[in-house]
Amino acid sequence: MFSISIFKHLVLVIAFPITLMGAKTVPNYGAWPDTDKNNNKVILEWNKITDYQTLLETERTLIPVLAAAFAHEISEAKSFNKKVSRTTVLLEKRNEALMNEYFQSKQVKKCTCFVVTIKDKEISKILGYAIFHVKPEFGKGFMWLEPLAVIPQAQRRGLGTLLVFSILKIAAKINQEVNQIVLGVRYENTDAQAFYEKLKFSVIQEHEEGKVLSYVING
Repeated sequence: MFSISIFKHLVLVIAFPITLMGAKTVPNYGAWPDTDKNNNKVILEWNKITDYQTLLETERTLIPVLAAAFAHEISEAKSFNKKVSRTTVLLEKRNEALMNEYFQSKQVKKCTCFVVTIKDKEISKILGYAIFHVKPEFGKGFMWLEPLAVIPQAQRRGLGTLLVFSILKIAAKINQEVNQIVLGVRYENTDAQAFYEKLKFSVIQEHEEGKVLSYVING
């Protein structure tokens, strides 16, 4: 349903959390309950990750969810011989060596991102997830969202919306500044474009293969 960003990851800077003496320790993970459009109970869980190796290992465990969510895009791209994103290629090949090569090629090994999963409360099955990448080099409170994926059988239940705005709840809890959420969408993925437009995202840039959308907090 949601398009994987077609834009390359940019170099991240190291961000160190600061804990003042005597102050409460800032958590690196957490969870809270919620409900979907059908009143089904779900659990959102989040983890803060600060290095690429951990991010790689985490993404590897989520490959089944990503593959299910983007199966149509992978098939379509192959049918029309279109260029696909790095993530799509890695999913299609399931090539661990290729994944390791990508992360090892990074000049900076540190990152700051938040991985959020959403689970069915009754059976603890992961229905979708999102990864928010902190990008201070593009401005204070800049978050790049890539990817956002919900398995087909759990779509149209409002889970994508819960995931998109989960970062605001996390930010409030740990005092993380968030002023803007930015992501990339392919032109042919009209469902994703309609979804984000409904959430009040606006186009800030157009690329050869897609659009860059932005949601400004209190904007």
